[in-house]
Amino acid sequence: MNRAWLTLNSAHPATAGRGHHHREGELLTINRDLAAGVLENSHVPGEVRTLSPDTPLLLGRPSFSFLLAHALRRDSVAWFTAWRIGLAAGVAGVASELAGIGHP
Repeated sequence: MNRAWLTLNSAHPATAGRGHHHREGELLTINRDLAAGVLENSHVPGEVRTLSPDTPLLLGRPSFSFLLAHALRRDSVAWFTAWRIGLAAGVAGVASELAGIGHP
């Protein structure tokens, strides 16, 4: 859930608008349902508060240091995406040079 929230809120400038807020609300509902299920199945006493206007929510875009720390992990989505894009750019550059196109 944390990675989904991070991905959803890192998609600037697409973080505005009704579609984004709807997906964010769905994600928070799923997260709350998951937390309630974990509490119930682990037999831990407690309950998940119902959402109300005073419920603190995760708001805003993650900080640069948070994004960097999560991006530099070996199993991060950002790292996986970066090496894939780098490989694709390298292949495109070599292919364009071999074809004599000039500027890849």
